[in-house]
Amino acid sequence: MANMIYKTGSSVASDPGDGSDLESSRLESIYNKYGGRIYSLCLRLLADETAAEDATAEAFVRFHKEAESQLDEAEIFPRLLHLGVEASLQKLRVRGGWICRLLRLFS
Repeated sequence: MANMIYKTGSSVASDPGDGSDLESSRLESIYNKYGGRIYSLCLRLLADETAAEDATAEAFVRFHKEAESQLDEAEIFPRLLHLGVEASLQKLRVRGGWICRLLRLFS
């Protein structure tokens, strides 16, 4: 099973799966460096702490699953921003409600 990411305080811990220690330590340093910024973005979009935590976790899981932890340093943050926005927008779509229905009328 692939390494899973678990939020533990301000850092991330890896489930010791079949991945290498080098890859998990790189992913941990990426999370420690960008996790707060991605969470802040998701929180601004969702205005809900629990949903923002979920969206942040989804962004990092997708980042890890798509093997994008091999990106160059300059490409990591923009990709994580994109994944964070996608996860937040998906949560907003699922949440639905009158705002989404109103937006569909005008699109």
